[in-house]
Amino acid sequence: EDYVTLNEYLEKVKDTNENTVFYISNKEQQSQYIKMFKDNELLAVYLEHSIDAPFISHLEYSNHEVKFKRIDSNISDALKGEAADKTYEENLTTLFKEKVGNDKLKVSVENLKSNHVASMILISEESRRMQEMMKMYNMMGMGAPETEMTLVLNQNHPLVDALAHKDLNDETKTLVCKQLYDLALLANQSLSAEAMYDFVERSNKLLGMIL
Repeated sequence: EDYVTLNEYLEKVKDTNENTVFYISNKEQQSQYIKMFKDNELLAVYLEHSIDAPFISHLEYSNHEVKFKRIDSNISDALKGEAADKTYEENLTTLFKEKVGNDKLKVSVENLKSNHVASMILISEESRRMQEMMKMYNMMGMGAPETEMTLVLNQNHPLVDALAHKDLNDETKTLVCKQLYDLALLANQSLSAEAMYDFVERSNKLLGMIL
């Protein structure tokens, strides 16, 4: 509920995300990321109007050292603990690529300070801006580049830790990996009709296993 100038914001965040302005464009769609920011007392600005996109570009052009990043495009260093173990990360990356069925899936393992979020999707700021620009000018059919997405796994969450360390059978690993991937997608965008059907069916199966 506050209005700030660019300089005022940068002064407030100089110790956590110097010269980076985190912003929110959709309160509902980005609610998971907003909660993480609030829990860690980080600041982001609301830029929810169509005029904000060109305004961001104007501010970056006028202030070359400043970068705007949507709250779901990057993880602030202030949200991270110690770096994840490389072997741990490699094993989880291989596992998720196999179980999700996408060998091009980009996976990052982070030791987030919060243990409430197991998985999340980050979309490259540059990739998303290009997609939005092409959509604005009706150029989506002209060989638009694929959206650069990264699946982030939180090693501080019990589910992710169990996948890495517990002796689970292959079916359980497949169900959990696919579920974590779809949950991360759902927090960021809508699933296709087929993917949503699979998600609901898998959810019922997992609930049945619990019972």
